[in-house]
Amino acid sequence: MTTAVVRDRDQRLKMDVEEELAWRPEVDAGRIVVVVEEGTVVLSGEVRDYAERVAAKDAVLRVRGVVALVDDLFVAEPENPPDDRELAAAVRDALDAAGDVPAGVHAGVQHGTVVLTGQVAFDVERRAAKHVVRFLRGVRAVDNRIEVARKPSAADAVTRIENALRRNAIVDAHRITVRLDGDTLILGGTARSWAERAQAAESAAASPHVAHVDNNIVVHPS
Repeated sequence: MTTAVVRDRDQRLKMDVEEELAWRPEVDAGRIVVVVEEGTVVLSGEVRDYAERVAAKDAVLRVRGVVALVDDLFVAEPENPPDDRELAAAVRDALDAAGDVPAGVHAGVQHGTVVLTGQVAFDVERRAAKHVVRFLRGVRAVDNRIEVARKPSAADAVTRIENALRRNAIVDAHRITVRLDGDTLILGGTARSWAERAQAAESAAASPHVAHVDNNIVVHPS
């Protein structure tokens, strides 16, 4: 592929990313700078809070053609931010009120960074805990250290995971490999987009025999 072709493709991708950011009401696209080099998108600039930062990254990864994302966004300091003790109390209240987060999840706060610990039964509960706290005022980052409990093995676990991927409307299961090492699922192969890559991991993680997902799927836009 010639340099001119790559440059033109990157320019079109940059326009698509900027349009997607502008399309999202939770993102102030005017404060975000987008640079694209060989399919890798670099975001820089300032966002209001951690929730907007996550929304911007999610928006970019939905765009077809994105190979990788570098997040250099800076979360602005809010006016009269809560101190760590106040934020920790708000985090605890939010976790307690969430119906999809079990009681075994704990949280600490240091300089606006929420650290989640504990153990849950399923990966969906681990992700739910992070989702709950990311919208709280004063959160600058979330460090999710929650562990998923070890699961019993099953002879047909890989087949059942492959069937789940095959049923998924977003995932092309023929391009993805599945291997189970104990209770760690290792995904390989290729996906057409980051959205497909993430969907494959989410679908596979629902297996009752999987505690961890090692997602090695490579994005190759078609």
